[in-house]
Amino acid sequence: MFTFPNIDPIAFYIFNWPVRWYGISYFMAFIVWLFLVKHYNTKYALYFAEKTNNTHFDNMLTYGIVGIILGGRLGHMFFYDFDRMIQDPVSIFKTWEGGMAFHGGLVGCIIACTIYIKRHKLSFNIIADLVSLVVPIGLFFVRIANFINAELFGRITDSKWGIIFPGHTHPRHPSQLYEAFFEGIFMFIVLRFCFPYVAKNRFHGCIYGMFFVLYGVSRFMIEYVREPSDGEFTVLGYILSYGQILTLPMVLIGFIICLNSIYRRKIAVL
Repeated sequence: MFTFPNIDPIAFYIFNWPVRWYGISYFMAFIVWLFLVKHYNTKYALYFAEKTNNTHFDNMLTYGIVGIILGGRLGHMFFYDFDRMIQDPVSIFKTWEGGMAFHGGLVGCIIACTIYIKRHKLSFNIIADLVSLVVPIGLFFVRIANFINAELFGRITDSKWGIIFPGHTHPRHPSQLYEAFFEGIFMFIVLRFCFPYVAKNRFHGCIYGMFFVLYGVSRFMIEYVREPSDGEFTVLGYILSYGQILTLPMVLIGFIICLNSIYRRKIAVL
């Protein structure tokens, strides 16, 4: 059992303006995303059915940032803090108070990037594969920030690695660290291992689908030790958290995307 280390959520100040670890995590996520996406786009360009100039990723980053912030914030308010949103609509814009939902950010990012992709007539599946490959690195940074902020912690546990978080007396699962590993490190390793095979065989879209499946399964399992953000529900006799309910469709959609990408490639070579 451990006591949560005394970490100030504010990393430093710039002219009396607080710079929080949470903001730094997003900054790092976007910088690493841009560098790695361009790196892998150049490295595997030979195998892509359509080539994408790296300058498009510079421009697309702005679309992605707007989509993630708007989608993540609206998703959090709608799914987890709906009453507050109705009573105080201005709270939607108070992003510095925390509260970003992954599922909302994902939808927002997909919509924003799709607008850019369609406008410039680029290949959605190829770009989606490249982006999905490096997203886990960003998730790693954000989950570490969740831990530093002592938020989204787990349920009470008697395990040796339980942590007593501020404001609580019983040790809890450090679920943020579980997510940092499985949604971040583990997913990146698996997707990075599979990417060359997918690229060389032109199963474009398969990495995108695998991301949905891997994230969905990882999040679904970790939710069992994570403190529910908005209660639990009984679905077909099973007790599920809101996060699990939102995650289940991701797994199904991911499998469909993978099967469709393989099927389209098989048809193309006949």
